[in-house]
Amino acid sequence: MSHTIKAMEIETFIYRITSVQYVKIIMHISAGRYKYLLIPILIISIAGSFIITDFVYAAIIIIFGIFPFLLFHAYFVRSGSYENSLVFAEKFITINKESLKIHLFEGGVISYDLQDIKYKMFTEGNYIFEIKEKILLNIPSKAFKSREDVREMLKIVSENESP
Repeated sequence: MSHTIKAMEIETFIYRITSVQYVKIIMHISAGRYKYLLIPILIISIAGSFIITDFVYAAIIIIFGIFPFLLFHAYFVRSGSYENSLVFAEKFITINKESLKIHLFEGGVISYDLQDIKYKMFTEGNYIFEIKEKILLNIPSKAFKSREDVREMLKIVSENESP
């Protein structure tokens, strides 16, 4: 706790996100974003199955054909770009009042101004941030050294978010 007060810099443990964890996070974000579209499709599919028995096949194609394709697309859009190459890299993060720095385990530091960072949500044990509206950064809650570091990090980011 004393390192947070003295330096006002929060440092995480070294962590790495697996592709399975990333898919779960993308699914959660996509389901939240498209829930108003998915719920009517599900209701129409169930109702249509009772009225027209052949509609079951169309519902199966929609659920098991289209949704996985959209998830696959979202995954590669988020993780396939050069900016998101740090998603699966082993890294640790330092956050202070001016910037967020990603220290890659292989070497190198990527620095972002806090004005470019937006806190999106907490899901699946991860704090999700959007950097420059195109990079998705997730920090597992286990990566923080204390709960005080989490509170301070959220406070710092929320104070610097652009309206």
